[in-house]
Amino acid sequence: HAELCRALLRQFDVARQSTKFLLKQLIMDNSLQGQGRAHMQRQRSQYEQQLMKAKQAANNSRLRHEQQQRELIQRLRAEEGKVATLQKDMQLRDRQIAQFQ
Repeated sequence: HAELCRALLRQFDVARQSTKFLLKQLIMDNSLQGQGRAHMQRQRSQYEQQLMKAKQAANNSRLRHEQQQRELIQRLRAEEGKVATLQKDMQLRDRQIAQFQ
């Protein structure tokens, strides 16, 4: 009986040590995974910030170009108005000249 008890105690001790080792490994792995997740979350946050800055820059650029386009269209219309006025003046003068000929 004593021999059997000693053998069982050794088996329990081995099982306890194995369980203790496995739990330590599990805790270390879990800790490393947590650190990895934290690192990935920081990287994701950085990428999201960079994306937001890029979108803002693109939006600002688009707004600038749209404003420039509106200004150029206004200038073009003003110049076209001047040309139309000059053409009318020339036609009027051409008619006046034609009357005296």
